[in-house]
Amino acid sequence: MRQACAIHSATAGSILSVPREGRINRMYIQLGLEDNVTNRDQITPGFMLEAARKIMAPYTLDFKYCDWWSLIFLAGDSVHTHSPKLGQGMNVSMQDTYNLVWKLGSVITGVSPRSILSTYQTERRQVALDLLECDRNIARFYARQKPKPTSNGALTDGDNKISDHPDFGAMRERMHEFLAGVGIRYEPSVLVASSYSTKSTFTPPEHIHLGVRIPSYKIINQSEARPVQLHHILKSDGRWRLLIFAGNISIPAQHSRLLALCQLLNPRSNPASILRTYTPPEKSIDHIIEVATIHAAKRTDVELLRDFPEILHPWEEDLGWDYWKVFVDDEAHHEGFADAYGNLGIDREKGCLVLCRPDQHVAWMGALEDVEGLERVLRGALVKQQG
Repeated sequence: MRQACAIHSATAGSILSVPREGRINRMYIQLGLEDNVTNRDQITPGFMLEAARKIMAPYTLDFKYCDWWSLIFLAGDSVHTHSPKLGQGMNVSMQDTYNLVWKLGSVITGVSPRSILSTYQTERRQVALDLLECDRNIARFYARQKPKPTSNGALTDGDNKISDHPDFGAMRERMHEFLAGVGIRYEPSVLVASSYSTKSTFTPPEHIHLGVRIPSYKIINQSEARPVQLHHILKSDGRWRLLIFAGNISIPAQHSRLLALCQLLNPRSNPASILRTYTPPEKSIDHIIEVATIHAAKRTDVELLRDFPEILHPWEEDLGWDYWKVFVDDEAHHEGFADAYGNLGIDREKGCLVLCRPDQHVAWMGALEDVEGLERVLRGALVKQQG
């Protein structure tokens, strides 16, 4: 079998055979429901050989040496069955696979318990159903308008482009957050709190919602005065982020609230700190949960090393201070004022805490004093490493 080929069976599936270097032949063997696979441990080279023989019958197949074998799971666009309109499949498929991968990575590395894996089904199945409904709505719209292709490929209803139809813009507006993937809300689970803090010092942000990806607005690095989007500091590296919206820390009482919070977060002053509890002893303090601070005072009224405790800008022997964990919602030179606090609906004086999962979806929100509420959420999502 030294030519690439596809072998199809009327009843037992298909094989894709691809010759490789050094007399090796790679075979992709389809396993169907009739193979009755109920446990991954059933899948062995011998099991796959039997499946291949069924597909190739009445011909047969055997081998004496297997160089490599594995299971392949299909996810995202490879298993979508809807139309390609408006690019919806790509956006949803990337989120499907990322939702699964960050959870698998957390479980495999011992960061999270195995129980979080069930949230892939509960979170993404509803998105798949919403996608099919969205696709049906788009298909109905096109069918209703009886679109006709023009010479340049644009769709029209008579003399007008479909995209110029007055209802088209309204339909896109209704669906744009879903199509962009930023309007998806995950229901309460071990990874999303059922409610936010009830502390009297907490005012729920109007435009941040539990289970929804946190919106992004421009903020400014405290030390460098460099503007950056909020999402850019939430890197896709598997870490959780505790965002401290510290409020106006030029007010002494508010600055005291921030200092009290840092006392609870710092393992040196609090052995039961979440940063110690969930971080392996050999790793840096921000290896599992990274803390980022966004305050609302004037940038020039405060100074990083003077006004912010070390836990908010950790020291490393090789690299020195970390200057990229403290930011401010202030006017940027030549770029104006983004008003992140205002757009997110956060009280500029009191601020709040926002806990984001590795996929930027909000897991919990609370007051600066509510470390206990924060810990309750983390207990179900992370595995204790110390203490």
